[in-house]
Amino acid sequence: MAHPFNPPHLVPLVEVVAGRQTSEAAVDSALEVFKHLGKRPIRIRRELPGHVANRLQAALWREAYHLVSEGVASVEDVDIAISAGPGLRWALLGPFATQHLSGGDGGLEHVLAHLGPPMVDWWNDLGNPELTPELIATLVAQAKKKDYSGYIFDIENISPSSIALYPALIARARAALKPLGREVWVTAPFDDDDWPLKALQANSDSLMLMAYDEHWLTGKAGPTAGEDWFEKYLNSRLSMLDPNHTIVAFGAYGYGDLKVYVPPLRQAQGRLFAVRLRRMGHPLIFWLEKSR
Repeated sequence: MAHPFNPPHLVPLVEVVAGRQTSEAAVDSALEVFKHLGKRPIRIRRELPGHVANRLQAALWREAYHLVSEGVASVEDVDIAISAGPGLRWALLGPFATQHLSGGDGGLEHVLAHLGPPMVDWWNDLGNPELTPELIATLVAQAKKKDYSGYIFDIENISPSSIALYPALIARARAALKPLGREVWVTAPFDDDDWPLKALQANSDSLMLMAYDEHWLTGKAGPTAGEDWFEKYLNSRLSMLDPNHTIVAFGAYGYGDLKVYVPPLRQAQGRLFAVRLRRMGHPLIFWLEKSR
């Protein structure tokens, strides 16, 4: 059995679980097929409710709900605690690699010797909340107050004549949604000079440039983003666009080695570069320090 994650065209993880009579050759074949499709499959050694990723999510949700129910933190603060804290590290390396690297030369052994006992104390103090109607009402009310809802319009295969009209459409959407407190974010190819990037950015709140790979050169699946290709278009785009409202999106799926899909940015030192993610009005700059 293979368990992908939504949206499957963006999230690379696939959990593969074999049955009692599934051969090793069949499992290996399935893993290779998913790798060929650009996915990051993992093998789960035995079937259990929620598999792996959903169980990890459930463990975090349980404590998050407990913290809100006890009045320790709000829904918004819990989100910030993860998205602006350990979630940034986990998204790159996962929990074990992060712990191992944080231990320096001693690695995970040093971390567990130093922090293991207090961590066990935290485990014993974790909550076990009941998902009562009152707790559900609290969570929903705070989420609605933050107003997380939004709209996604996925427009494929835009013709050249339609691309020219696209900024006007975005401007109309923004005019209609801004009074409702909404923002309009637009995605566009990283390297297609036919797209009116400046006009799209002028009529939106943020512009996301898709730098996953070089497929925009042909319209078909292309090679992983190369260093020269990436730097060429990065310099060009940031010279014409407002970097405070520009996101450069890397693709990290299916390539395995980090060095493959994060190009070494040789000209990085001394200037702002790479990905600027606008969150809560503050641009964040990400780069791989050791890649220079």
